[in-house]
Amino acid sequence: MRAQASIELLLVFLVSVAFLLAMMPLISGVSGLARHAAVSKQAETEFERLYGDMREAFVLGDGTRIGRDGAFAANTSLRTLPGGTLAMFFNDSGREENVTRALGFVPALPEGVFEKGAYSFAVSNDGGEVRLEITRRTTT
Repeated sequence: MRAQASIELLLVFLVSVAFLLAMMPLISGVSGLARHAAVSKQAETEFERLYGDMREAFVLGDGTRIGRDGAFAANTSLRTLPGGTLAMFFNDSGREENVTRALGFVPALPEGVFEKGAYSFAVSNDGGEVRLEITRRTTT
């Protein structure tokens, strides 16, 4: 009787392990989607802050300088599209997405891809030209 109970318990355990192994891809897929959604939200938040800083510098006029610290949640590049539209492209785990918004003017943007991490942002209006400067912050 005890041998049969032990065998039944072992079978239940093996079936449970097999079920968990079968569900692993689904569990990791859901986890990956949740992580990507969080990165997308962080990227959109940073984009909105940069957009707001640029609009504010444009409206306040010559001599304005706005500085703050922030971060890119994924590898990011910034571009100006035709018509003065600001675009942020970010790549998270092989998934490339972008966020765009019309500025109404063409800002001077730094070129290149900024790796995930902490940065200092400075937006200035010099003679009517809105310029964005991005500097990598290092932690000590």
